[in-house]
Amino acid sequence: MNASRTTVRSASPAKLLATAALAALSLTVAGVAATPAAAAPSGTGSTSRGPLPTASSNGWAGAGIKYHQSQTQKQQPNTGSPNTGSPNTVSPSTTSSYRSAPPGYPQGIDVSSNDHDYGTPPDWPTLAANGYTFAYVKATEGTTYTNPYFATDYAAAKQNGLDVGAYVFARPDSPDPAAQADYLYQQMKWTADGKTLPPMIDMEWPYFSGYNACYNLTVDQMVNWLTTFVKELRGKIGVAPVIYTAPSWWQQCTNNSAAFTSSPLFVSSCATTPPAVPGWSTWTFWQYDIKACGDDPPNDQDVFNGTVTQLNNLAYPLGNSCFPPMVGDTNGDHHADTVLMCHRPDNSIGLFTSLGDATGAFGTFTSGYTLPPNAWDWNSFRTISGDFNGDGRADVAAMYHFSTGAISMC
Repeated sequence: MNASRTTVRSASPAKLLATAALAALSLTVAGVAATPAAAAPSGTGSTSRGPLPTASSNGWAGAGIKYHQSQTQKQQPNTGSPNTGSPNTVSPSTTSSYRSAPPGYPQGIDVSSNDHDYGTPPDWPTLAANGYTFAYVKATEGTTYTNPYFATDYAAAKQNGLDVGAYVFARPDSPDPAAQADYLYQQMKWTADGKTLPPMIDMEWPYFSGYNACYNLTVDQMVNWLTTFVKELRGKIGVAPVIYTAPSWWQQCTNNSAAFTSSPLFVSSCATTPPAVPGWSTWTFWQYDIKACGDDPPNDQDVFNGTVTQLNNLAYPLGNSCFPPMVGDTNGDHHADTVLMCHRPDNSIGLFTSLGDATGAFGTFTSGYTLPPNAWDWNSFRTISGDFNGDGRADVAAMYHFSTGAISMC
């Protein structure tokens, strides 16, 4: 189990210069293009919409899974109304027995007001002392509900050294994805402080009656709804949000859409190993134990697919210092693009690209590739751009001086 992190990062002059350059670019939405529409698989429901909710409600990451499971097993159905947003009733347990964390992964939790309401509020100092390194805290649902414990849990997790992200329980039963994204942005306290994880969008079954698994949307409608949400939120923060889902829901309601590969995957599964989710090549977070798994964890249990350093990089995507952006046509469309090369705390180098368009506007900086940590010295770097291979597109080269005295280009 990893020890909690207490490193304090300070911004270098180079980082400040890069931040100013980023602000000056007047970034617009990069866009997440939906794949060609596919026919709705059997069971996704009709195109008609159910009654719209008049108030947001109190779902959590796994609430729809639990309710879906109860319906599948012919247990007592939820009596909550989608119009009033009454939550699925869950009785607090008197015991606490849950699975051990999969070995080798940084461990975290996700929490909502339900953790407080049912007697298991997160004990942040103890979690940090036990090696937990990250948390996701529910912030909003719909356009009116804010978790009353969000601000205190969010701040306490950060104060105890965890990387923290906010999440929204998405409500596709209401045709306002941009408004829901805006409301999350207003409430989630987004800041590039090196401890803030990308926000997470919880996409799963409704936890109330009155709708089918896909909120009465077709596959095309669901993909378009989520595309709008992602584009709106990403356009405000310049970072692709995380998408939380279960494999079977994703297959049924999006037909395994591959339109969201720029968003890290947060997969929920009670299996002993994380299942593959078509549309992504790998998972980033795995919710491996919740009450719907038949256990009784005090809080939902998660792991990150990588090292603590990689987790920190996700919360601190640009790194400690960046070179001033370079300009060139990187994709061959005859419009100038910008490229940003940044140095991270682990001595890796991240490359970020922002594409220009016919209007002269730039999209958000998206991560390209990472040069792994090596024996180079930060002050020895020099970067240049140009069409080095004659393919009509701009390339980026970095020349660096190894501590051994060798010089290399990449």
